[in-house]
Amino acid sequence: MPLPPESRTIVRWDIESSEGMLVLRRVLEERIRGGGSVDVATLHRSARLLCADAHAAGLRAEQLVVALKRAWSVLPDARSDQHMRSGLELLDRAITLCIAEFYALPAVTAAAAPPDSIAS
Repeated sequence: MPLPPESRTIVRWDIESSEGMLVLRRVLEERIRGGGSVDVATLHRSARLLCADAHAAGLRAEQLVVALKRAWSVLPDARSDQHMRSGLELLDRAITLCIAEFYALPAVTAAAAPPDSIAS
């Protein structure tokens, strides 16, 4: 069965220049310079920023993940053989946080709404 036209729409979002991606790049650079440690609060901040941008652009969670993986794949520090494993571990953590954060806002909004206002 073919996908409906709206699900095939390609959403354009410049993740590379988003503030969330800039913060995530700094986390990667600090991890490389710091010997593997990660500032978890900064990583969470990056996820919140990326998800806010993704929501504003009308992206679905899977579109955010694809955009994040594409943007990550062109980062020189993430692609270097010397740091690839460390970078992939950080990417996995970022994706996990982004998925959780992406769904957190709608869940909070639905939970805060009166029961009779939530559509079945």
